[in-house]
Amino acid sequence: MPLRQPLLTLLLNTCIVIRLMAAGTVIDEVFHANSLDEDRSVRIYLPQDYDAGNSSIRYPLIIFLHGGYVDQYSYPMLFDALDQVIWPWGGTVPEGRIQPVIAALPDGNAGAYGEMTWWSNSTVNGDFEDYVTSDIVTFIDENFNTIASADHRAVMGHSMGGYGAMSIALRNTSLFRGVSTFGGVIDLDVALTGITPWILDENGGHGPFLPQAGVWTEVLYSMAAAFSPHPGLFPDPVDLPIDANGDRIPEIWALWDQENPTTVAGTLSPEDDLGIYLQCGVADMLWIDVNRAFSDSLDRLGIAHAFSEFEGDHNNALRQRFPYTLLYFDSLFTLAPIPVNTEGTPDRPGSFKLVNAYPNPFNPSTTILYELAESAPVTIAIQDITGSRVKILAAGYQRSGRHEMTWTGENDSGGRLDAGIYFCRLETGGLSDMIKIVLLE
Repeated sequence: MPLRQPLLTLLLNTCIVIRLMAAGTVIDEVFHANSLDEDRSVRIYLPQDYDAGNSSIRYPLIIFLHGGYVDQYSYPMLFDALDQVIWPWGGTVPEGRIQPVIAALPDGNAGAYGEMTWWSNSTVNGDFEDYVTSDIVTFIDENFNTIASADHRAVMGHSMGGYGAMSIALRNTSLFRGVSTFGGVIDLDVALTGITPWILDENGGHGPFLPQAGVWTEVLYSMAAAFSPHPGLFPDPVDLPIDANGDRIPEIWALWDQENPTTVAGTLSPEDDLGIYLQCGVADMLWIDVNRAFSDSLDRLGIAHAFSEFEGDHNNALRQRFPYTLLYFDSLFTLAPIPVNTEGTPDRPGSFKLVNAYPNPFNPSTTILYELAESAPVTIAIQDITGSRVKILAAGYQRSGRHEMTWTGENDSGGRLDAGIYFCRLETGGLSDMIKIVLLE
């Protein structure tokens, strides 16, 4: 069986005749964060030709949350990815490129345990979730030319920042259109089970556990400072979720479980329209199991999401993988909202068009929405990048109104297509409309 061609290669091949890259500007700003009652720094990416004095041109905002033991200066590869995929020259955006965006990388370090805050509100570390959702969002929207709406705002993060991005997005769906994680610690149950043997080993096989015993014990203490803080407790103001034998302490674990993205995801309502994209390397030690567990939980909850496993470990493929998420966010930012009337039902469409495909990029399935101004014979088909038709989704007479159908990435023979760029084409009465769809690995 032939290997699938990586999506990024397909995207770059599509653009090979262009060979032009944007050159954004990276600046550092210091501002007062009310949630923390202190000055904080944020690194900001501004797209090529950004003009602070021209507020008529506005941009989506992507917030990136850094991992543990690093900071906002540790991800220059994100700026490289933005330069690589942004199309700043106006007109129709070519395949494999995105509309210009602004990106913000705040400083999330504080506390006694590796300065890892887990981007959470804590009585020990400070209110770092509020710092993101209130201070960062407000500062960027008020001082830069962003489109200040949830439909054009997304959050992404790596490792600890992956936890922060997912936790914050799930709790604040009114603020964000999309979330993406890279090796994110997004299932605390599986994560704690996985690191407990390493903690025992660092401490001679049993407790008491000392935060200076090793990296995994320090990680445990940092998570406890975020999820089960105990101000005033000496010498460490935290309650650990495991006893000296490594067994769970139920009442402390219950506090952690309230902060577990798997648990928080269960509170989403059908009205929450959050695009979720998980990425993790297959050689990423414990975190690949954590991501698979979280994806399985979303499946059980019936929450649509995309999940890409790729060749790589926790860090070595970020440069190659960041463009995937940027393309994903761009597809969310450019989807047209579906209008509803006061009864909560879709308005009768006044046009003939493909509305959108969601999620897009997708794996394993996407829902294609389209509208017909009047009843007519319709053909809906999927084409590859050469223009060859690979799948007929519908062919026949359909009534006017809004319609939807699901495509699971198969061809007319029922086989799975390779990852890459495809086009959905709607035809009727000599008219046609087409949208791009990206099938993930």
